[in-house]
Amino acid sequence: MTQLSPQEKEKIRLHKQIRSCFEKAGFEYLHTDEVEKTFGQKTGDIDATFLYQNILILIEETVTAKSSDIKDHLRKKRDFANEINSNLSEVLSWLRRDYSSSFSKFCHYLDSSYKCFHLYSCPNLNDVSFKRDLYSPLINFSSETLNYFLSTSKAIEKSARYEIFGFLGLNHSDIGLISSSSNTQEIDAAIISPEESAGLPSGIRIVSFMMKAKDLLECGYVLRKDSWREDINVYQRVLDAKRIKTIRKFLAEKRSTFVNNIIVSLPSSTRFYNDRGTECLLEDIRSFSGYKMSIPKEYNTIGIIDGQHRIYAHFEGNDTLENEIEPLRNRLHLLVTGFVFDRDMNPKDRSVFESEMFININQKARPASSEVIQYVKMWQDSYDSIAIARQVLIALNSDKHSKLYNKFQLSSVSNAPIKTVTIISFALRYLVSIKDLNDENSLVYYYEQKQLLSSENEGTVEAADAYNNYITFAAQVLNTLFKTVYEIWRTDWEDEDSKVLSVASINGFIMALQKSLPRFGINDTNFYKERLERLEISFKKNTSEGDGFPYGPSQYRKFSVQIVDQCFTD
Repeated sequence: MTQLSPQEKEKIRLHKQIRSCFEKAGFEYLHTDEVEKTFGQKTGDIDATFLYQNILILIEETVTAKSSDIKDHLRKKRDFANEINSNLSEVLSWLRRDYSSSFSKFCHYLDSSYKCFHLYSCPNLNDVSFKRDLYSPLINFSSETLNYFLSTSKAIEKSARYEIFGFLGLNHSDIGLISSSSNTQEIDAAIISPEESAGLPSGIRIVSFMMKAKDLLECGYVLRKDSWREDINVYQRVLDAKRIKTIRKFLAEKRSTFVNNIIVSLPSSTRFYNDRGTECLLEDIRSFSGYKMSIPKEYNTIGIIDGQHRIYAHFEGNDTLENEIEPLRNRLHLLVTGFVFDRDMNPKDRSVFESEMFININQKARPASSEVIQYVKMWQDSYDSIAIARQVLIALNSDKHSKLYNKFQLSSVSNAPIKTVTIISFALRYLVSIKDLNDENSLVYYYEQKQLLSSENEGTVEAADAYNNYITFAAQVLNTLFKTVYEIWRTDWEDEDSKVLSVASINGFIMALQKSLPRFGINDTNFYKERLERLEISFKKNTSEGDGFPYGPSQYRKFSVQIVDQCFTD
């Protein structure tokens, strides 16, 4: 029996994950891999093909290790995808003929009704490296994206397809047969309990209404900003499958709705009508009594602030409870409290309000993860030290020239090796804080444009530029430090069992850097190399003889003391 190479094993694992993700979401799998076809002027194969109604998804799966190989491969697959699009009728003819059983499960569509998408899945390719304009029509299906959809499809099965539709940029009217009526579908709801809006910021109102679970499943999203496809799930709360199943069992047994409110933010395209059916502007409404509202029925338009598990417990699935849940999805109406925002409200102000509500609710109820709280704080107050620290890690993580490129686990669906919560909370935030511009222990003291970061300049274009430049500046300082660590302990850096990239080690170096600032300021690689070569340390995994890295996960402060004593004390 031939032994599979690590690359071949990785390719098999990737294929299984992708197939599981889309099949659980209700797509039909077409076994097109290993079938070489010629369309137009190009010949190639399709590693995985998935079909749902008139949506066709073709996926290229690759585990190419070298960036130069990825670029060449991307160009070839881009050209093949373009030929497929130019010869789609020929492609559909082949697929209908060879995979007729899969096509028979859906309606018959004209060739012109099909929408074809080309996903490129490579574990070593992230969204920063992928140039959309250069490789269109390919869409990067990164590891983080795949992991998120894999987790979501495991939790809510077929209802995960609405997330996939949103990722692809599809509208509700794009799926299935075109209706003879208007393509725009609306969700109409009577405002049953107008709420007092006192105490809310200007331009925000509250309404309460009833909404079908099915509509919330199709249109809801959880704490996600508009550009979520570029930064998927850094802040997304991964669904708790166990919790959903518990609630789902309760639903099937009780067959009744929940009495506590779902909290959402409504899209700016929500419209209001008085009892005569005349559309009204939000600012002209004094009392919501007697009014109705209309919400566009589109994917990813209703922001779920609280109650996601109660909503997703109604998911469309293949479990033993589906026969009980199916009629409830369309019958049960959930009580919803929605925040309505003025159409001209600044998107950042809206995000800040939503994030504040999210934190307030989750800190009083079941706490959200520290990663989510840190991300939300980044949107609440960009000048907060935690927000700055997180931005610096993002900069380091996305810089191809950084030795820490792709090393940080910035989301719960990332496979990167280094977790960031402790780094941000207990070390980095203090190094990059801008609270006191004259603090010699912070990098801001050594930043040339620091005066533009003062509170009186906040909100100006100049301050925004200075802020972004400060993030870059701080990332460059850290990159210089860790480039030196890499050069001195390169063997350890490349050893997966080594502790040089452990949180204790990274925090220790960051803390030591901060302590060195008042005396030595910011320096270049040569300075740090001369200093850090004095450090007497082993980064080997500790053994029973105790001859490895002597510091535990929370002993980064003790490690920083050793670094300062041996390297930054004359």
